[in-house]
Amino acid sequence: MKKHIPFLVLFLISCYSCENVESNSPTIQANLDNYFFRSSGSFAEKHQDNSYTLTGSLDNQVLKLHIEGPQAGDYIVGGGSQNWATYEDENGNVYTTIPDGEGVITITEWDTSFKTLTGNFKLTMMIPGIDTLTVSKGIFYEVPYGFGITETPNQDDGNVIAKINEQVFSPVSVSATHTGNNIIIVATGTNFTITLTFPADISTGNFSIPSNGISAAISDGTISEAALNGTTIVVEHDTSFNVLRGSFTFSTENYQITLGQFNVTY
Repeated sequence: MKKHIPFLVLFLISCYSCENVESNSPTIQANLDNYFFRSSGSFAEKHQDNSYTLTGSLDNQVLKLHIEGPQAGDYIVGGGSQNWATYEDENGNVYTTIPDGEGVITITEWDTSFKTLTGNFKLTMMIPGIDTLTVSKGIFYEVPYGFGITETPNQDDGNVIAKINEQVFSPVSVSATHTGNNIIIVATGTNFTITLTFPADISTGNFSIPSNGISAAISDGTISEAALNGTTIVVEHDTSFNVLRGSFTFSTENYQITLGQFNVTY
């Protein structure tokens, strides 16, 4: 009987692996509260600053993990770090770790020969003031960052998300510029552009929009509408590393912009 023990061990290890990664194909998967998410497609994008964003998609759902990189180890999410995660559900609701989420993303294997990332994660993400999502038993397996992926320099200066009239706004580019007197954030999407302007010396706190050099606007490419009223919360302004993070909401004549969040480097 003893000679069969190694085979039993191998069998048990194999079964355990099957519970965590259901196939040998690249994947991102996790328990989202009581819902099991397993991507049908996944890839990782390398950015100009050597950070990486892993993306897993399933139908209309998208899970993103962003790490400063590039090396194996733990990447702490929250507490002012540049690591973050977002999850967009099938109804267009966007949960995020910015600004108050937390967790850790761990790279267990960074394969530079085959250009793949393997690891695990656990997170707490939120729709601020509305809902909290607990992400557990997260795994990403051999997610490629070099095969069939364009690793062109990413010109984005950070991350901006929001809802426009209850529709998710997911910009394709984000720029943040220090003009001397102001910091201007421009988030450009397929149909809309949101612009946020802050005084260069803005501190953390709650502020009205518009007021004291703070303004916001939305454009559909033809007409631009300025914010009539709104609020912004600046949760971090690090002038040493030029980091600005916070949230915003505002109204114009025809648009309601809600659940806005920004995390940029200018």
